[in-house]
Amino acid sequence: MRRFALLLVSLACLDGCLAHAQSASEPQPVPIKVVIVTTFEVGNDTGDKPGEFQYWVEREHLDRVLPFPGGVHPLRTNNRGDVLGIVTGMTIGPAASSIMALGLDPRFDLTHAYWLLAGIAGVDPNVASVGSAAYALNARLAGWAFNLTKNIPLAGIPAVATPEVAAFRATYTGFPNAQRPPFVLEGDVLASDSYWHGVILNHWAEDWVRIHTHGQGRFVMTAMEDSGVAEALTRLDAMHRADFRRFLDLRTASNYSEQAPGHSAAESITAPYIGGIPALEAAYRVGSVVVHTLVDQWEHYRDHLPGD
Repeated sequence: MRRFALLLVSLACLDGCLAHAQSASEPQPVPIKVVIVTTFEVGNDTGDKPGEFQYWVEREHLDRVLPFPGGVHPLRTNNRGDVLGIVTGMTIGPAASSIMALGLDPRFDLTHAYWLLAGIAGVDPNVASVGSAAYALNARLAGWAFNLTKNIPLAGIPAVATPEVAAFRATYTGFPNAQRPPFVLEGDVLASDSYWHGVILNHWAEDWVRIHTHGQGRFVMTAMEDSGVAEALTRLDAMHRADFRRFLDLRTASNYSEQAPGHSAAESITAPYIGGIPALEAAYRVGSVVVHTLVDQWEHYRDHLPGD
């Protein structure tokens, strides 16, 4: 019996030693400070017509390309490896799947990461103008981000202050907010897997947000992927792999969600997006201020959410 007991102890020690050796040899996950979430890219990540990802890649030097079998596009990080960029794919399903795949990726520690969805959208002309930027979700975090960025002069960005964009805004007679120069504001997005447009559906969106927020919300921006990203982060939070409270949703206006007076919805929805580049510029100009502040003051923001 003593020899048998000693043998069991020896085997237990061997198993423990092997497990320790294996864990010591495995690479440790990289702590990520900020995840920049975009939904599409037009062509290459650099040097051509930009989608939502390109300005972030070029200007934040996301030069390290990482394979991402669980997604639709390779991941990119900066040279320090603490800022990560992802293209999720468009519509709710691909966006949710990509974020879930990233959250379960053993290469990264995302437990303290902030998530910034930076995408373009249609804006309610009753509320704001093309080139404007809006946040939602965690009210304190969104309020902190708004106060940090509310005075950014979006109207002074060369790509925004063009005669074509100004003329487009001017067509929205009777909508004073739609004719304003672009600005930063807080509001709510309505995510839908179907692309919609027009006066009737815009009224539906305004009513839908008001009803389902018990009068507390205000529809500002259209969206698709946002609810999928939020759902995935909610589940990752429950698995202790992400913190849903650290999710910021930044949408910038590339177009209006209804047609200008005197035009049909069909005519409006098939017109080119004059506000496309202004919206991409605004997403970077506003979002990058938030990213840089979080990274530069990481010793504080790692464990303390802004606004708390």
